Amino acid sequence: MSDPRLPPEILDNVVDLLHDESDALKVCCLASKSWISRTRKHLFAHVDFPTAAYLESWKETFPDPSISPACYTRTLIIECADTVRAADAEEGGCIAGIVGWL
Repeated sequence: MSDPRLPPEILDNVVDLLHDESDALKVCCLASKSWISRTRKHLFAHVDFPTAAYLESWKETFPDPSISPACYTRTLIIECADTVRAADAEEGGCIAGIVGWL
């Protein structure tokens, strides 16, 4: 019996239709390795760090920025600006002025 396959464009459209259904997107991400990238586009489009604990959890979950899903983020909300500013200062960073915009 042959292995029926849908073109990737159709699968992408199906995943795109689920953009507001995070539970369904999580299942899609687990269902097929080839769907991970498209589902992450929607799952990580909007990232919010309301507290320092959320930010620390993200850093623990994704310790290597090169493989982090942050590249899919279109909207980033950091409500714990003091934590970010302090961590950046420890690392000799330059975002103190940018965090001031928040």
